[in-house]
Amino acid sequence: MVDIKNIWIQEPVIYDYFLKFNQGDFQGVSQLFEKTGSLDAPFHHRLYGRTAIYDYLQKEAKGMKALPQSGTIETLTQESIQYQLKGQVQTSLFTINVSWTIELNRFKEITSVTVKLLAELHELFNLHQ
Repeated sequence: MVDIKNIWIQEPVIYDYFLKFNQGDFQGVSQLFEKTGSLDAPFHHRLYGRTAIYDYLQKEAKGMKALPQSGTIETLTQESIQYQLKGQVQTSLFTINVSWTIELNRFKEITSVTVKLLAELHELFNLHQ
C-alpha cells in the first residue's frame, strides 16, 4: 500500500480520494462525489454518477496507485474550488506521469475529476512492448 500520510495535501476530501483509491476502496471513492459527479479518465468517455464511477474504478483501477506530487488550488467561484495536481500512477506493469483536475463544490463534494496522461505518444507505445 502507498502511504500518503506525509503528502502535503491539506484538503480532507482530496486526501481521502487518493487514500481510498490507493487502498482499492472504490466504493469509498465514489461516495466522495456529489450524486451527479463525473469522472473523465484516459481512453474512456466521461462517467456520471456514483454508481458509474464505482463500476468503472472496480473494473479498471484495481492494483493502481495514485501518487500526487505537486499541485495548485484555484477558487473558481464562491461555490467551487479546483485542484490541479501532478504526479504518477503506478500499475503492476508501468508507471506513468499524470495530472488530475479535481473540482469541489461548497459542500466539499467532488463535482468532477479529470485524469490526463502526461506522456508522449511514443512513450505510450513503449508501454506495450
